[in-house]
Amino acid sequence: MSENETYSTEGPKCPFCGNEFTPDEAHYFDEMRYTSETCDSCGKDFDVDVYTQTSWTCTKPSPQQHRDEPPLSRSNELERVMMDGASVCNTPERKAYDMKLKTGDRIKFAAEKQPYRVRVADDRFAVCTKPFNLRKTVLYTIVDLEQGVRGADDRIFSEGYETDEEIAQALKRLQAGEIEVSRRNRVDLDIERVY
Repeated sequence: MSENETYSTEGPKCPFCGNEFTPDEAHYFDEMRYTSETCDSCGKDFDVDVYTQTSWTCTKPSPQQHRDEPPLSRSNELERVMMDGASVCNTPERKAYDMKLKTGDRIKFAAEKQPYRVRVADDRFAVCTKPFNLRKTVLYTIVDLEQGVRGADDRIFSEGYETDEEIAQALKRLQAGEIEVSRRNRVDLDIERVY
């Protein structure tokens, strides 16, 4: 990252004085129209690029649903399922992996061209990163061997996965159950090889 730019997952950060804005309004997330800002600390104007990640989960209507009923939203369907006492999860069981990953291992996933490096691991979780040179940062994925899945954490604004300290903190939060692999953005674990 050059001295003329800043990068943050928490909110816009002035490249002149380092003042970080709290993104508490919708316009902070508008990729098309939020292109510039004036720093309320130093008063200088700067350009802004917004990158947001969005995903959608779509389901077929329930077979019990009558034709005259409006379609259930996912939250209403989950509420109805929970009230009926039925199982909420209707996805097939994922395969748990019986393996041990250790710090420093390189792990190649079938769906990825470049391998990740295991930065920290325990018996269940591994936090892995690989360089993202275009943005001068890293891409990360969390491996959950017990669930047989991997993906980003379940927070909108992650606390970071660039330094050893941030990654160690992430593992502690995973172990404590404070965060988990995102349910919306997870994929089945597709380990091709570990070396």
